[in-house]
Amino acid sequence: MFDPIVFDNLKVGFENTLYDLDNLDELILITDRRDRLEMASMSREFVLQFSLRAHPEVTGEVVLSSSLEAIAAEILECPAVVCNFGSR
Repeated sequence: MFDPIVFDNLKVGFENTLYDLDNLDELILITDRRDRLEMASMSREFVLQFSLRAHPEVTGEVVLSSSLEAIAAEILECPAVVCNFGSR
């Protein structure tokens, strides 16, 4: 067992919200999911792509990423940017 970092907590929050919009509300359709851990640089990236069910031509992507520096700063309790969030 490990202690989750901010990245893990945000990832779960985004996943829950977007999958609820897909499965329960049926407003979006999840079209792709990527959850990457780059072992060489110890960076992480989580991406969920989706489209609107009513307008399939409208697509979106939620991207959450974190670097080794940010993860180390959080664990060592140093002030720093912990993770980056973006949308496309």
